[in-house]
Amino acid sequence: MINPESKNSKERGLKICMFNNNVFKEKSINAGTNMFKFVPMIKVIGLINNNCAECGKFLCDIIGDGDAFTKETKCDTCDFRKFCGEECKTKAMLDWHNIECEFIKFIQKEIVVVDSFTRSKKQGWNKDDLEMDQNFEKTVLLITTIFRLLVCLAKNDDYVLNMICNMSDHLKIYQNYIQTGKYECIEHKEVFDDTKNTFVPLIKLFFDTNLKKMVNDSNRSGGLPSINENGIYKACFLVYVNISTVMDHLNNNLGMMFDPLFSMINHSCDPNCTLVYNNDGEIMVKNTKKLKASNEMLLNYIPVFLPREIRRKKLKASFFFDCECYKCTVMDKKFDDMLPINCTYCGTLNKGFLLENFAIYDSLPKFAKKIACLNCENIIEVEFIFKKYLEMFQFFKEINPESENIEDLKGWDSEAANWKTLTDMQFNKCVMIFKTSYGIVPLKSWPMNFIINIIKNEVQIRNNNIVNITCLRLTYLSNFLIENMLERKSIFKTMIGSSLYDLAVISAEYLFDQYLHKKTMIEKILLESIGWGTFSICILSFKHLSIRFSSRLEKDNAYNSDSFSEVLERSQKDMIQLAGEVKRLLEFCKCNYGDNGSKDVNLFKEHYLEQSLSKYESFIDCEINKQLLGVVIPLSDRDISHFGLKREMEMEDKEAESQDFENTKRHANTYVRPQQEEIDKLSPLFETPQWITKL
Repeated sequence: MINPESKNSKERGLKICMFNNNVFKEKSINAGTNMFKFVPMIKVIGLINNNCAECGKFLCDIIGDGDAFTKETKCDTCDFRKFCGEECKTKAMLDWHNIECEFIKFIQKEIVVVDSFTRSKKQGWNKDDLEMDQNFEKTVLLITTIFRLLVCLAKNDDYVLNMICNMSDHLKIYQNYIQTGKYECIEHKEVFDDTKNTFVPLIKLFFDTNLKKMVNDSNRSGGLPSINENGIYKACFLVYVNISTVMDHLNNNLGMMFDPLFSMINHSCDPNCTLVYNNDGEIMVKNTKKLKASNEMLLNYIPVFLPREIRRKKLKASFFFDCECYKCTVMDKKFDDMLPINCTYCGTLNKGFLLENFAIYDSLPKFAKKIACLNCENIIEVEFIFKKYLEMFQFFKEINPESENIEDLKGWDSEAANWKTLTDMQFNKCVMIFKTSYGIVPLKSWPMNFIINIIKNEVQIRNNNIVNITCLRLTYLSNFLIENMLERKSIFKTMIGSSLYDLAVISAEYLFDQYLHKKTMIEKILLESIGWGTFSICILSFKHLSIRFSSRLEKDNAYNSDSFSEVLERSQKDMIQLAGEVKRLLEFCKCNYGDNGSKDVNLFKEHYLEQSLSKYESFIDCEINKQLLGVVIPLSDRDISHFGLKREMEMEDKEAESQDFENTKRHANTYVRPQQEEIDKLSPLFETPQWITKL
C-alpha cells in the first residue's frame, strides 16, 4: 500500500499495490481479506467506560483460557482511569497517564459545566456529569486527545512528528475565519470559537503553570519542553479532522482514536472496506468488495444509511469537505435513498422523499402524489406514506424538544431518546404510529428503525426489564433484519454476526424469563421454537463472527473455519457459553417434563439448524419469514466440536423431524401468520399483522 499523493490533495489516499518478485502484477483481492491491521497511535478510552484505559479490554471480561475475571487496578491519584492489571497500568503511566492525570484534575477545576438538573453553572465536574451530558463527555474526550498528541510531540517523538507532518489539518480555514470572520456552516464557527476561547488557552495555561512542577516531581517521568501556541492550534485541527471513534469487538463505543496511517484512508458513502475491532486492541481493515491493484481503499466516516443531504452536511461540519463520491453525485443525487417508498404490490423500494420537503409541506403537491413502481410499474399512492413519515418526524421532535427544526434530527438517534420519561400518552402514540406504518413505511428507513427501538426499550422498562414476545419481535426487526438489508449487496458482511449476537441474547432472556415464571408449565412449543431457535442463532452468530474476525478467507473455503488457525474472540466465546446454557435448560426440561419436553438434546444434528430457525421465525410471526435461512453458513468440523453437534443423520430421523415440524406449526395457531388467501382479502396498504394488534 502506498500514499502517493501530497497533503490536502483530492488524490491523497491509500491505494493497493501488489508485487511478485519485485515486479508489479495485476491481480484481484477477494472480499473479506485482511488488508492491514494496526494498533491506534493514540487511543483515549471514555472516562466513564468500564474498560482498561491502556488496552481497552472490558474489565468484567473473561481473560485467558480460564474463568477468572479481570482484576481492575485503579490509578493512585485520580478516579477516572482503571486498568486490567499492573502491566497495563505501568505502561500507561510511563507513556501518557503520568501527565494526563494532572491534566484531568486541572480541567476539572477550569472547565465550567451546566448542571443537568438545576441548569446552574458549576465547577469540579465528576463522572455523573459526564454520564448525564453526552456532549460534555465528547468535549472532554476531544480535549484529552489533543493533549495526548501534544504530549507525544513534546517528548521529541520523531516517529510521531514524521507521521503527522503530511496529514490534513485545515488550519487555513480557521486562519481565514480569524482574518475575515467568514465561515461555511454554524458548526465550523462553534469549533473555531471553542478553539480560540477554550481549548488553546486551557492547554497552554496547563503547560505554563504545571510544567516546572512535573519536571521537578521525582515521581513523574522526564521533563517536557515548552509548547508554543501555534503548535497547540496545529494539534487541535489535526485532531478535529482525523479523529475517529474506537470500538470494542461488539462495536460498542469505547472512546476516540488518532492514527496517522488510518487517517490516510479516504471516505466514501459507498465504501469498499470496513473496520473489524479485535478484543486485543488491534484493528483490522478488511475489504467488503472484490478489489484490484490500483483501487483505492475507502471507508465510511459516518453512517451511510442516512439521507444524502444529511450525510453531506455531517461530513462538511465534522471533516470540512464536500462529499463527491459516486453515491452522493450519481446514485442519490436526486432522491434520498434511505427515506424510500415501498411498493405495496411487489415490495420494491422506490425513489424516496427529500428530507427538506417535510419542513416545507404538510402534504405532497398534486403532481407528486402518484409514482410508478420501478419494478412492476403499478401506480403507488405516496401521499399516505409521506404523511406517515411526517407523523414520525413530528413525534421525534415532541420527545426531543431540543430539536428546533427537522434538520436537527440528523444528530438524533435512538440513544438520545429519554425513554424513562415517556408518558403513557406518548408511548401509546408511538405504538399507534408503528401499527399504522408497519408494511407501509419500509423497515430499512431510519425513522422506522428509531420507532421500533423506542417501543422495544419502553416495553422492557414498563415490564420491569422482563423480555416479552413483543421485545423479541422488535429486536428481530430492528437488529438482524435491518443489518441484513443494509449489507445485502456486500460480499463480506461484518454486522450480521453482531446483530445475531443481540438476537440470541434477548431470545435467551425471553426463554429464561418464561421458565422462571412458568417453570413446570412451560409449553413444548416454546421449547421447540424459542429454545432450539436460540441455540441455532448462537451457532449462526458464531459462524458469522468467525468469518468477521478471521485473518484471511480462502477463495475456495471462505466459510470453512478449518482453513485457518482459529483464535476465538470474546463474542464468539459468549455464543458458545450461551448455547451451553440454553442446552442445559432443554436437557432439564426433557428430564423433568417428560412428554411435554423437547427432543433429546444429544440428537441435535447439523440439519436441525435450518428447521429450528424456521420454527423460530414462525413462532415470533413478524410476517417476514425465511430471513434467517438466507444467512445460514455450512458448519465445519471445528464448529461441530464447539457446540457438540453430530454430522450424520438417518433418513427415518429426517422424516420424523419433518413430521414433527408440521405438527409444531399446527399447534402454534396463535403465532403462525394467517393464510395467504385471508391476507389477499385485506387492503395491502392498511394490513396490520396479528401480533402488532396485541401491542
